[in-house]
Amino acid sequence: MDYKLSRLHVHEVKALLGSVRALWDEVDQRNTLLSLDPDYALYEQLEALNSWFFYLVEYKGKNSFYSFFISPSLHVKGTKQLSSDFIYVDPEHRGQGIADILIQASEDQAKKEGVRIMSLNLKEFDKHDSLVDRLGYTHYENTYQRII
Repeated sequence: MDYKLSRLHVHEVKALLGSVRALWDEVDQRNTLLSLDPDYALYEQLEALNSWFFYLVEYKGKNSFYSFFISPSLHVKGTKQLSSDFIYVDPEHRGQGIADILIQASEDQAKKEGVRIMSLNLKEFDKHDSLVDRLGYTHYENTYQRII
């Protein structure tokens, strides 16, 4: 597979807002109640702390990306954890291993940062069973949301 994997910084992600908006429109069930309005200043602060990462895969002229956070675990003192912000694979490239590339890049970064716990937040309506099974993840808990 001929692809290009890059880590982008906040100022570079701003140029991709159209693609991020496409993700928001496609998968965020709250988008009729909440408007996409990234807090770039907060992302910049987290990036400066080496706590926020954004990986991009360019493949056959389309972009797919993964944004994630690394933070201290509140439950296990001295332990770091990685949590997904969002993962998006262009619809034309789903099922072709792009998500594997993005998640593996996040795992590689996590290891460099001393992370012990990896959490993938995936949309319930878009089944990912084969992906998470293939990568060795365990279904651990469910998350429910409500806009108030």
